[in-house]
Amino acid sequence: MNRSWITLVIVAVFTLLIIAGYEFVNSLTGANLDFSKEVNPIENDLGTQELMFLKEIKANVQIPDENLDSPNQ
Repeated sequence: MNRSWITLVIVAVFTLLIIAGYEFVNSLTGANLDFSKEVNPIENDLGTQELMFLKEIKANVQIPDENLDSPNQ
């Protein structure tokens, strides 16, 4: 391999080890425990109005006669 590629690989491995070590130390010391995310609750009737509206519309849909013919005829 070319010397510049070997240097690049060594730098990449060294950077990876530094980042992994940093995350490991943060995990041990509890430095990442202050992360918090608020979650909004999902409503129980989510989408019920839309479904009822679609049922009403679907009941009034007319199907043309040619779509009812069987394909074997």
